[in-house]
Amino acid sequence: MKTKDRKRRPIEYVEDENGCFICTSHKPDMDGYPRIMIDYKLIRMNRFVYNQSNGDIPAGEVVRHTCNNATCINPNHLITGTQAENMNDLAISGILKGERNVQSRITEEDVIFIRTSDLSIKELMLKFGLKQTQLYSIRNYKAWKHVV
Repeated sequence: MKTKDRKRRPIEYVEDENGCFICTSHKPDMDGYPRIMIDYKLIRMNRFVYNQSNGDIPAGEVVRHTCNNATCINPNHLITGTQAENMNDLAISGILKGERNVQSRITEEDVIFIRTSDLSIKELMLKFGLKQTQLYSIRNYKAWKHVV
């Protein structure tokens, strides 16, 4: 891939005990994926590394991590697949559960409080910044099922 980034930094990483190459040279996006500037566009490093190692990413497919580590750029840990396969990988690994989900705004401790509290749903909405439907799902064990 041709790069037009004037300040192109070398890609640096450290290898962890799982064989993951943890990118240390580039900042991650809000989902934890390191990014690189290519043709004046920020792209995720895992896509860049996959492309450099294996060629083009098939149309309609995503780059998946067999190690379930967003910061890993080891080409041997990167495969392509559908978004549905990627979501299934995450569900099996448990990464999307509770506090491990990077988009979670509450903790397991908060869930226990919500379930045992005498506060009204409206008061809980203000306290935690959650929607009414989210709070009902938590109280009725439809969400955060793993917290007892």
